Amino acid sequence: SNKIELGNGQDLQIYHDGSNSFINENGTGDLIVKTNIFRVRGTNDEAIITGAENGNVALYYDNSKKFETTSGGITVAGNGLFSGSIETTEHLNLTADNKKIKIGAGEDLQLYHDGSDSRIHNSTGSLVFRTGSNYIFYNSDASEKHAQFLENGAVELYYNNSKKFETNDEGVKISGFLEMEDNQRIQM
Repeated sequence: SNKIELGNGQDLQIYHDGSNSFINENGTGDLIVKTNIFRVRGTNDEAIITGAENGNVALYYDNSKKFETTSGGITVAGNGLFSGSIETTEHLNLTADNKKIKIGAGEDLQLYHDGSDSRIHNSTGSLVFRTGSNYIFYNSDASEKHAQFLENGAVELYYNNSKKFETNDEGVKISGFLEMEDNQRIQM
C-alpha cells in the first residue's frame, strides 16, 4: 500500500493496493502521457489499444483490430452498434456489397446494395417519405424525370422525360394514347 507521490500536494500517485495497480492524478490538471507510439497490451501480450503520433489510434477485441482512426475518418471492422444518433460531416461508406445499414430494434429498416441493385427493405408498418415540399424521382444522373409529387398539387408520371399522366383538381390528364387490355388505343 506504499505510494510514490510526486508534486507539492502529492498530485501524482503511483501505487498498488494489494489487488490493483493505479496511476492517480489528484491535482487540478490532466494526466498527460507523451510518447511517439502508445501501446496498451494484455497480460498475454495481446493488443488492447495502440496509437502513434501523427498516425492512427486503434482499439482491439481479443487481439483483433475493430476500430481505427485514419487520415480520412474511421474504419470499423465488424458490426457497428449505435444506440444514439450518428453525425458526420463527410460520408458513411459501406465498401462491400450486401452489407446493410440496419435501423430499429428489430432491424426493421434495411438499406443496402446487393451488387446489382440498391435496396430499401421495410419489414413492418409503412415506409413513409416526408419532405418539406415536393418529391421528384430522377434517373441516376438526373437527366430524366420519372415521377413528381407536388405538395398540395399534382402527381405526375413521365415516360422518357415526357409527362404522360397528371392529376389535377378536376381528375386526371393523360398525354398521348390510352391503351386498353385488348390492345385498343384511344387518342387523348
